[in-house]
Amino acid sequence: MSGLGDSGMVMPNGLSGPARTDGAVAPLASQSSAVERTPFYFGPASRPLFGWYHEPVAKVRRALAMVICPPLGHEYVNSHRSLRHLADRCAAAGVPTLRFDYDGTGNSAGADEDPDRLAAWLSSIREAMAQVRRLSGCQEMGLAGLRIGATLAALTSTDAEISFLALWAPCTRGRAYVRELKAIQLTGSSPFRPKPTGASDLEAGGFVYTKQTQRELSGLNLESTVPRAKRILIASRVDFAEDPSLRVAWSQGGLRVEQRRLPGYIDMMAEPQDTKVPHAAIGELVTWVISSGTRQDMERAADPIVCDNARVMQFAPPTVCPDLPVMRDREIRECIILFGRSAKRFGIMSEPVEAAVPTVPIVVLPNAGAVHHVGSNRLYVLLARSLSLAGFRCFRLDLPGLGDSVPDEPERENDVYPPTASAEIALALNTLATKYGSEPFILMGLCSGAHTAFHAGLDLTAHRVAECALINPLTFYYKRGMSLRQPTYQHHRRWQEYMTSIRSPRHWLKLMRGESDVLDIFSFVATQARIRIAAKMRSWRRRWNPADAAMTTADDLETDLPRLLASGRELTFILSRMDPGYALLTTGGGDTVKKLIREKRIAIRFIEGADHTFSVRFPRCELIGTIVQHLVQRYRSAG
Repeated sequence: MSGLGDSGMVMPNGLSGPARTDGAVAPLASQSSAVERTPFYFGPASRPLFGWYHEPVAKVRRALAMVICPPLGHEYVNSHRSLRHLADRCAAAGVPTLRFDYDGTGNSAGADEDPDRLAAWLSSIREAMAQVRRLSGCQEMGLAGLRIGATLAALTSTDAEISFLALWAPCTRGRAYVRELKAIQLTGSSPFRPKPTGASDLEAGGFVYTKQTQRELSGLNLESTVPRAKRILIASRVDFAEDPSLRVAWSQGGLRVEQRRLPGYIDMMAEPQDTKVPHAAIGELVTWVISSGTRQDMERAADPIVCDNARVMQFAPPTVCPDLPVMRDREIRECIILFGRSAKRFGIMSEPVEAAVPTVPIVVLPNAGAVHHVGSNRLYVLLARSLSLAGFRCFRLDLPGLGDSVPDEPERENDVYPPTASAEIALALNTLATKYGSEPFILMGLCSGAHTAFHAGLDLTAHRVAECALINPLTFYYKRGMSLRQPTYQHHRRWQEYMTSIRSPRHWLKLMRGESDVLDIFSFVATQARIRIAAKMRSWRRRWNPADAAMTTADDLETDLPRLLASGRELTFILSRMDPGYALLTTGGGDTVKKLIREKRIAIRFIEGADHTFSVRFPRCELIGTIVQHLVQRYRSAG
């Protein structure tokens, strides 16, 4: 049984069942019973790294271990789900596997803007290799990487002899990769251009690449490297023409290289809520890994594996953040918390190293969409650590089926609005209350996380919830089967664009010249007018016919907002100015919400120049600063 070290806590093992050691890949249905997962910190004391060790449950396993090297930036976020499945499949086949976050990414210490990123990423891989050797007892080692992670894996193997190297859609030339990032910056979904924050810093997909990082990446060329791997697999995408240049270059150097095309890349790398795990490709990759001839001649250690479940690290908010009410360069602590049935629920607590003020609430952050607990553009990590510097504890968790909270039923995976969300939040609050005492809680979340926070605030009347803070909600009442790109959001966004356009002479000229679809515009405006008239009629009926209003209780914002406030809980909205959240609130809440705003019973904070997920650095930092200042003024000033 695996254990978690420094607190003396042992990880419960509710898992059983043999790993496949006969050369076959374990069926999907048997993976959970064949694998045990242990989250832990490792690496330098001053800059800890975070990883998951996937271990075969069977007593006998292969004498071969593997490290998975993830991509960077938005590709890291999007591929997280599939790489977890890859680690499970390898472990189920008898290969102990470690997946991890590089320095400055995910749950590890550091930031995009730190210097010497390339050296830090390569050092992270070497630390991961040392850890999986320690944990598994295997001396035979292989590396698997995706995209730029494959490139980094290949570079690492030039000075460390390994059994195999599996490269999935590798970035052969760094210069081409940087061009891709620049194209993403130019064509990104955000209509807001990043402000100049450094000497030619690049912002792509919500992540920052400094001038130094771009220069280091641009200098990479795998064709000029010589990996020290006994076997190499280059797995190409089926949607691109196969490029044999890397295989040819390495084969001419005497390396044993195989190239094949694997399906499912596009679905694997889609937005997190749209991802589909490429099971066929993963199965083919795992079969290749275990075909090396290395036999299952190792027995599992009888003693528990000791790992760190908490680490202290230095953290300073990004230099472009507005002045925050925190002391810069202070230490914080982060702690892994496993809870729920068989300890399958996962979260990370960020907290000040010195004891937090007992009366200050614990901030709880459920998933934003299907993004795992690091948050969109790593927002949750930066927010939680900034709040810790201000004296707050902040717990970011994965709901079952999202991120690293693996569900008992596979069909529940990637459910963005799980019907059991309030019950899961209650389970988390009970766990935190037992561990830290009876502090009150602040429920906060972005997008679907706002929906979770809102309904948990309504449902959990027996828990000490001090405040619900909702960031850019897209709906207040999700129904099963509703599209995640729901029409309400699109309609409000389009309405805001029209309201902006009517102040532009250029758009009026396009209309007069017949360059705009007049019938479509008028049809859309008429639809929006009907929506707003219907909302106004509801408010009037409520005002003049209280009996009718009393009957309207289900999924009614005008009823639920006063009900939440009547329970003694504060309610705050933090909204991107151009996001439809405010329109959704005022349309659904009618005259009631306008009255609550006038009376300052609901707090509204607007963030200028931000898109829905705060993918641009300046607005993202402004959001963090706004939240920290708001909570400090409300809870620390009084304390």
